[in-house]
Amino acid sequence: MADAQGEPFWGKVERQGADGLRFLPLASHCLDVAVVFRALLELPVLRRRLESAAGRPLYRAQVERLAVIALLHDVGKANLGFQGKIFDPKAPQIGHIGPLAPLFTETILNQKLAAALNVDRLFSWFVLPEALQGFLLASWSHHGKPVRFDPDDRTGDSRRWWQPDGNRDPFQAIAELTAAAREAFPAAFAENVPPIPGVTRLQHRVAGLVMLADWAGSHQAFFPLERPPRLRRPESRHQRRPRRWHRRVRHAGRTRQPSRAFREALRLPTTSLAGHTRRARLR
Repeated sequence: MADAQGEPFWGKVERQGADGLRFLPLASHCLDVAVVFRALLELPVLRRRLESAAGRPLYRAQVERLAVIALLHDVGKANLGFQGKIFDPKAPQIGHIGPLAPLFTETILNQKLAAALNVDRLFSWFVLPEALQGFLLASWSHHGKPVRFDPDDRTGDSRRWWQPDGNRDPFQAIAELTAAAREAFPAAFAENVPPIPGVTRLQHRVAGLVMLADWAGSHQAFFPLERPPRLRRPESRHQRRPRRWHRRVRHAGRTRQPSRAFREALRLPTTSLAGHTRRARLR
């Protein structure tokens, strides 16, 4: 689905003076973060913490289902207010978390979201269907502040950003995220997989891991931005450099000092990683 400039919905962008923009399509960035989330759960310590919160071991397909939830962390970026702000300096600076509210409070928008996400399938992934909303809210809280939507909130201003404009349809962009998730994590969509517990502790751990995965998945040394003529399909990005990130993460989990090795794998400052680790409640 193209935007006003004939390019895909964007997920990450960087201005480069007169040379224009480097950016990632929304689906590419979301897949980057989901792949990092999945790689983090190959670290024994993180897997143990997650399974402790769940109260039971997690099967591979269940972990991949949580990776799909991580992939959906930036669904809000499909709103046209957010998409339009990089092309018009006078445009309102619309975010991607608050504008999600009308998707829960407006019946027609809620139905469109349900169709784009194939929500009946996602409901079946959890012991209680209503747990899906808790896990989505956990994923959408990746900036560190818990997200909640009050039915009494006024959402009229945000509602308009979810209306197709003749060239772009936000819900088509969300449907493309669903398609990317199915292609990247086929085990998540298998039949006869035990449902995931809906316990709050597990949602909290997932929220912290998505925050860390988003931070690492935005690291341009491993997930570079691209100029529009070189844009590739989302899955093709993971046939190249991000595999090196996988190897670094796996090595970090096997060392005697995993926190130090993990820091070196990410090439991140000690204080920043410690802050994210505390917020993720992984200690």
